Parts: sequence; C-alpha cells; structure tokens
Amino acid sequence: MAKCCQRLGIRSGINTNGLLLDSTRIQLLKEAGVDVMKVSFDSINKAIYCQMRGFLSSLRPFFNGIKTLVKNRFKVILRFTLSRINRDQLVPCYSAAQDLGVYKFQIKPLIRAGRAMDSDFFLNKEEVNDALLRISHASTGTGLLTEILCWPPVKGIGFIYKICGSVDKIYVSPKLSTSICNYVPEASQVPMGNLARVSLADILRRRHDEVWTESVNGYCLIRGCPNSTYFESS
Repeated sequence: MAKCCQRLGIRSGINTNGLLLDSTRIQLLKEAGVDVMKVSFDSINKAIYCQMRGFLSSLRPFFNGIKTLVKNRFKVILRFTLSRINRDQLVPCYSAAQDLGVYKFQIKPLIRAGRAMDSDFFLNKEEVNDALLRISHASTGTGLLTEILCWPPVKGIGFIYKICGSVDKIYVSPKLSTSICNYVPEASQVPMGNLARVSLADILRRRHDEVWTESVNGYCLIRGCPNSTYFESS
C-alpha cells in the first residue's frame, strides 16, 4: 500500500505505539515510501506509561526507535493523549519531544471511544483548557510545531487546532476498507467504500458528504463525533 501511494504521489504514514520500531523495520518502511510516523507518546515515566498502554519492561527501545526514525529523516509526530493519569507528564513529554528533534508534537484530549469508553480517566473541559494553557506558557519561543486535535480553540493559546472536518484524511484497513475517523462509533459510520472497488475520488466525495458544515458553532465536524458536545458549548 505504501509503495502504491508513493507511485501516486500520495503521502502515507502509520499510527503506532512505537514498541516494534527497530532498525530493520524502520529501514523496510523507509524503502516502501512511508515518510510519516505518528507515535503515541503519553509519558516518560514507565509506571504511568504501563498504566495507559500495558506492561513494558523498559522505555529505552521506544526512545531508540524514535531517534532512529529522526535519523532516517521520517516526519515523526509524537501524539500525547491527555487524560487524568498523565496530565502532569504533558510538559516533560513536550520537553523530551524537543530534545528528540521530532517534526511535530500533537495533544489530543482522551475521547470517549473504544477501550476508553468506560474508564474514569477523562478530564472536564476546564481541566483540559488549563493543561493546554500551562503547556502554552512552557513552550513560548521553543519552535516545536504543536497541534491540538479534536478540541475547540482556547483563547490565549497560539497553537494550531486541527479539527476532523477540515482535513482530507481517510483511514484504510488492511482489507482496503476506508473510514473517516476511528473514534466515531461503528454504528454511526457510513461505509466509505473499499479502495479495491471504489475510486479514491469517489471516496473523498463521500467523505465530504459526511461532514457537518458550520452546524456546530461554526466548526466542521464529522457526523457522530464523540466530542461534538465540547464544541457546542464553546
């Protein structure tokens, strides 16, 4: 799939926890044409990391993988999922991202979907906004490109805000079925089509049909977005 995207001039990337990114796999991905690696980066503390992601004997291989990606000129995006467990890790993770020389740092407040649905790890809107203000103050003048995902803009913060309805991005499964967002409940998702049978142009047209345009306080969201209530109250 990556080589096909490369021939078509389409940028491809992988979302990963980064735990299997050894030198051999990184080289294979590079040769295949993958140039964006989005790695979950939720803590520099092993105990907190394990609480969020499962058992890990050491964080050293994880950091070595990120360093190898940067060395091989991948566009490395570190994504921090902000929750009650790790909010005190936000500034340390941001500082570590700077030291690693990555391309971009993303912050995504935990979304009520998937495994997180029944957890009590969620922060309320005021707590999320306070955490974002703190990282904004800590990052003044650092130069690391920082984005806030799936969250309404907070006054006084100069970060980039990325909201699903304004980005032409699709998710592709190993069986080539496509979807707009992996956080929208499956029952609410409209089938986008399979890349083996439907053209990319048609899939993108269907994607645009499933976006609410200026219906949630002026924000473009995907139908069924679990975070829509935050935008309605902004």
